[in-house]
Amino acid sequence: MAGATPLAFSRQNLPALVLEDGIFLVGGLARPASEVTTLRDVSVYRPRTDVWEVGTSMPSPRSFEGGAVVGHRIYIVGGFSRGDFASSRVWIFDGLQDEWSRAPRLLR
Repeated sequence: MAGATPLAFSRQNLPALVLEDGIFLVGGLARPASEVTTLRDVSVYRPRTDVWEVGTSMPSPRSFEGGAVVGHRIYIVGGFSRGDFASSRVWIFDGLQDEWSRAPRLLR
């Protein structure tokens, strides 16, 4: 989108997932100055109104995670919680309830 409103801050290594009328950016890494921060933030872009919204944050930070949408739920799988610590945690965001819950951990 040529004229789309820019995101408030840059981030990387995160999934972008379409749920209903929004594009959800979940977690990832932010690099303000020389410091790298793992995020739990969720940003939601609404193309119809060209507006970014602050979504409900994940319970824990995550980067390099996998993501999928099934029905009205976003699944966030694995990734890194901080630095080099690989996580087996699976989180589910329910778009109808606007809340996160835990799913069983990944097998190691």
